[in-house]
Amino acid sequence: MIGLEPVKKFITLLIFSTYIKGEEPVSGLIVAEPEHGKTKLLKSIRAKRVEIIMDATAYGISQHILPRIYYREIRTLIFPDFLRILSRGKRVVDEVLTLINVLTEDGIDASILTRNLTWIPPKNSESVKANVIIAITSNELRKRKEKLRRFGFLRRVLPFYYAYTQEDLKLIHEALKISNQTFKKIELNVPSEDLEVSMSKGLADKLDPAIEVLKPVIGAYTGFTLRRQLQTLCKANALVNNRNEVTEDDIKEILAFTPFLFNPISGDECTWLIMRNLPARSEELVSKLSRFSRKTIYDRINKLREQGLIYKAKDGWKSVFL
Repeated sequence: MIGLEPVKKFITLLIFSTYIKGEEPVSGLIVAEPEHGKTKLLKSIRAKRVEIIMDATAYGISQHILPRIYYREIRTLIFPDFLRILSRGKRVVDEVLTLINVLTEDGIDASILTRNLTWIPPKNSESVKANVIIAITSNELRKRKEKLRRFGFLRRVLPFYYAYTQEDLKLIHEALKISNQTFKKIELNVPSEDLEVSMSKGLADKLDPAIEVLKPVIGAYTGFTLRRQLQTLCKANALVNNRNEVTEDDIKEILAFTPFLFNPISGDECTWLIMRNLPARSEELVSKLSRFSRKTIYDRINKLREQGLIYKAKDGWKSVFL
């Protein structure tokens, strides 16, 4: 799974976000060029209460998936190749997008009655939500971005744009010469119930600069949803590390994802490792990130500086957020 560690980490946190008591789960949109391992990575995920869907209609989801979501048998829907659904007829696409909006934001505590979709929950039912993890190519997202925006779909998912470095591409080619099985199953040991995870206001304050920088980038109006998403991911990271309280380490982990939220720049594993290892001098990063060339590391440092995500201090490079 070369070059995909940050993507794997992001997906893991999205799944764990469904177990934070009192928080809405975070949905994600994984975006990359073709042949970047999106579909295979998502299909390799194995976890309780996660359903992988290669193709579907709103009718199929309402009949076979909604009841299981309502009874908490499913918490996360993964669509490894969302183009299959987007390539269906307009009515099917519109109803699937509407259903995803309901699942992720409104919850399925009220009836849904359309031509192809019928859902009537039990009386006096609680609002039950699920999150989605969707993969799509950069080009297909560009072609359908206006439609997705009109449906309010894009403001409900956190985008994650990634790419490979030249070193990643060379290593993958070498691995393929030996075996085609470059993806192994990823077993996630998720909680059996919702858990409390606390976060102090002081730590939440540390997300303020990132929210201000990212709001215009992802098209957020107020930043409320973005704040909720980032804070929930911090809590999910604490949960992954068997803690019930967010620490500064969790803040740093989530802020390391910020380059992946930029489009069309995107992030890669080298960029992610640089962000995780700050503060550091250039030569310290070259030493720590030894599998990448000096040229690649310096190129990523310059791009992060140009994006306004890092700055150079007397004692080395630092994140603008911490």
